[in-house]
Amino acid sequence: MSYVKKHTRNKKGFEYKNILVFLSLLLILGVITYVFFARKSETETNKNSSVKKIDTSFSSASNGSYMDLNGNKISLFDYPGNAIMIISWATWCPQCSNIMRDINNNFKNIKNLTILGINRAEEKEVVDSWITKNNLNQGIIKIILDSEDNFYTKSKSYAMPEITLYNCKGDLIYKQSSSYNRQVFLNKVKNNNSCISLKN
Repeated sequence: MSYVKKHTRNKKGFEYKNILVFLSLLLILGVITYVFFARKSETETNKNSSVKKIDTSFSSASNGSYMDLNGNKISLFDYPGNAIMIISWATWCPQCSNIMRDINNNFKNIKNLTILGINRAEEKEVVDSWITKNNLNQGIIKIILDSEDNFYTKSKSYAMPEITLYNCKGDLIYKQSSSYNRQVFLNKVKNNNSCISLKN
């Protein structure tokens, strides 16, 4: 009789252990599932917020039109996956001209960086004349016409030229007005933009 009781107790103990193991596995599986979906949700949230962050800076006045020199509408969404460098400039600004020429001559070997030169409400003919005079390579700097001066006013700029840099995630990592140091800028690129490639 004692053997039967002992055997019964052992059997119950074994069953309890199995139940505990099963519950532990369920708990672990639940935690893994939660972490997986939480990270996925966070990734989607960060992706959406990054796009929204960039687009707000570039075209917060959605009723305003950004156009290229061929009359095509421009949106920041046209350059997915790239870091974005934006230069607010005008032909009558000597320092703007110096910076535009420097970037045009020294940024030829940078990949995955889109450079947009947003002109401040000047006529297309004036901009065309400046480009010809300065021999600007449109393959390096894409000139954008902003007839309503939306970007400069909406980004709360206060001096020209102004350079802003967004990394590939849409985070603003560099903003400089009036002056420009190429090496400081390139250091920002190297330290914050894994998607940008700098060739020697």
